[in-house]
Amino acid sequence: MKQKLVFIAMLIIVACNNTNQNALVENALKPTQKAWDFKKVDGMFLIFNDNSRINTRLYEMNYLESIADSNGITYFVVSGRTCKECDENISVFIISPKDTIKPLIELPKYTYPGKEFDYENNELIFESRLFVGNCINKEEKTISLVWVQKAKNNNNKLDSLIFIVDILNGKIRERKIQPQTQEYISNLQYLKNCREIKGVETTSEP
Repeated sequence: MKQKLVFIAMLIIVACNNTNQNALVENALKPTQKAWDFKKVDGMFLIFNDNSRINTRLYEMNYLESIADSNGITYFVVSGRTCKECDENISVFIISPKDTIKPLIELPKYTYPGKEFDYENNELIFESRLFVGNCINKEEKTISLVWVQKAKNNNNKLDSLIFIVDILNGKIRERKIQPQTQEYISNLQYLKNCREIKGVETTSEP
C-alpha cells in the first residue's frame, strides 16, 4: 500500500514538473512587446521615457501620435521631409521600430493636412483634414488616422473621399470610403470624438 502511495506521489510530482516546463516554454514563445512611451523629439530622434531612441532620419520632424493594434504592435506617426532645404513638402510618415534601416523612400508616406495649390497657376488642387483617435471602431480600441479630403479630378472638380489608416495584425491597413454612402456619413459623425491635426497651406512640388 505504501509503495502504491509513493508511486502515485511520484507521478503527481512528474506531472507538475511537466506542466511548469510547458508553461515556461509557452511563455518563452509568446512575443513580448516593448512599451514605447514617447517623451520628446530631439532633432531627427524620437526619445522615449526609458531613454531609448529611434532615428527617423527625417528633417523638421514632429511627433503626431502612436498607433497600435490589439496585440500591441506599435507604429509612430510623425511629420517631416526626407531632405534638407529642398522643395519637398512636409508629409506624414508612419514608422515602425523595425524601420530604422529601411530606406526612407520605402516608408509609408501620406499627405499632410491642409490646402495644396498648383505652383504654376495657384489653383486649389487638393485639401484635407486629418483626425487622429479611437473614433472609427471603438470595439477594436485602436487609434486610426482619418483623412477627409478633396482632390481635383480630370473634370477640374474636387472629389470627396474618406481615407483611413490603422494597424491590423501588425501591418498598416488602408481603407477608402466613397461619398454619398451611409458609411461615409457615419464616419463623418464619429470624427467629433477625434483630435484634429492643424493643417497648413502649401504649393505642389515642381
